[in-house]
Amino acid sequence: MPKMTTPVEQTETETETPDDLSIALSKTSDAYTAITAQISDLQAQMRSRRARLDTLEVDTLESSRRVARLRDQVQEAEEKLSRGRIAAGIAKGGRSEKATAANVKNLQAELATLQQEFTDAQLKYSTQNTQTRVESDDINKQLAQDEIDLAALEQTRGELKQERTEAREKLGQAIYVAIADEMRGLLEDERRREEALAEQRTLRLARQESISQRLADWPELAALLEEELTPLDEKPAPEPSPTAKTTRALLKYLDCIEKYGMQLEIPQQTSRVRVIQMISLPENFVTQAYLPQGKALVEQRRYEIEQYQRQVEEQERDRAAYRELGLYNRSR
Repeated sequence: MPKMTTPVEQTETETETPDDLSIALSKTSDAYTAITAQISDLQAQMRSRRARLDTLEVDTLESSRRVARLRDQVQEAEEKLSRGRIAAGIAKGGRSEKATAANVKNLQAELATLQQEFTDAQLKYSTQNTQTRVESDDINKQLAQDEIDLAALEQTRGELKQERTEAREKLGQAIYVAIADEMRGLLEDERRREEALAEQRTLRLARQESISQRLADWPELAALLEEELTPLDEKPAPEPSPTAKTTRALLKYLDCIEKYGMQLEIPQQTSRVRVIQMISLPENFVTQAYLPQGKALVEQRRYEIEQYQRQVEEQERDRAAYRELGLYNRSR
């Protein structure tokens, strides 16, 4: 594994730019890809040669088996011919003499044919065996050289992989340094601008404080100019309207119901249905709140919610006490 270095370890004498390093990385990656393709082609060639060896072995074995089969057939034909001759000798001078003699001739012809096939098969096997041995020796030599070539290619690919890793690291460090230099320059420029802006703001505020004195005889104009010259971010935020306050509160209410509605604590003396009814707004609740009895309705709902809150807080305090004593049971 190449040693991982941080950008701060680079020396000022290094002049390679990110573009130079990117080109170098691209060349190394291309070389790695090319040699990987060579390895793949060589491995395919080796598989093909081994398959040829298997084919030669199978063909030679089949030829040998054919010679063995023909040898057995010749031997069987010779035995049949011997039995035929014995039968012909016994039948000589009798009614079956011609038939047995004809059978002997047929057996002799069959034996001659098998002997010729056996001779041809032997010759073919001998020739094939010699050719197979020569070709197999040649293929094995080629495979031995392939193994040497494959080992060399694998070693080169390993070296290229390490070079690619190092080149990628150097490129990352160079980009890091370039970005860091750029951002430091921007931050320094921003700092100078902020200092200048702060000085300008201080000057403006000092001048702005003198407006009331310079327009002391015209207070309305002083207030108008003060309002006009005060930046928006320095002006107090306007008070939200009742509508805005109501809609924001309703949205927060809906968010809480959506997120925590199914996780609400249910005190032992309260049912889940009652809790859901309590946190739900009944139909026409807002309209009813403006009726003479509306205030009592709101106060009743507030009381129920406060009671529920106290029960939950009491239950949580009990749990905390049980935890301290090591007696807390999650089923409670």
